[in-house]
Amino acid sequence: MLFRVGLKQKRFNGMGLLPVLACGAPYIYVAIRHLRYTNQNLQSVLLSSYFLELLMKQLLKTMLIVSAFFLAISYDASASSYPARLGAKLGNGLANATTGIVEIPKTIMVTNRAQGPAYAATAGLITGIVHMMGRTLSGAYDLVTFMIPTKPIVTPDYVWEDFDKETSYRSTWQLR
Repeated sequence: MLFRVGLKQKRFNGMGLLPVLACGAPYIYVAIRHLRYTNQNLQSVLLSSYFLELLMKQLLKTMLIVSAFFLAISYDASASSYPARLGAKLGNGLANATTGIVEIPKTIMVTNRAQGPAYAATAGLITGIVHMMGRTLSGAYDLVTFMIPTKPIVTPDYVWEDFDKETSYRSTWQLR
């Protein structure tokens, strides 16, 4: 099948569209919006240089945000310099504020192992919702007060640390 991109004719075998489609619905939405203002078909828009440039810019932005997130998390909490401790608290707050929802399945799994499936389906779910709110609010608190380098209120510090351990909370604030 031939289609027109700019002034050039290109051959399309159907497989070149799959990576573009795999990038997600927001990009397809932009292509469909672009179709309203041009006289092209969907395949030619998705493979056009304008759309691919837009796609690459969006992917670059997404990758930068994800890498900044993991860079902020990777700070060593036992670092002695003040900026490193601030970065550790900021990364911890960001991680806890965004991953608090993981507390629900985590608590259900921990409760299932300790008490059984019936208890996990009821009390484990409710406890997981409470821990989700606690971790999310604790992360938001750490984001707001990251200039004061204290240890996280919630233990374990991240939801993925000690995944088999139930979440608990410190009773006092401690400096890092």
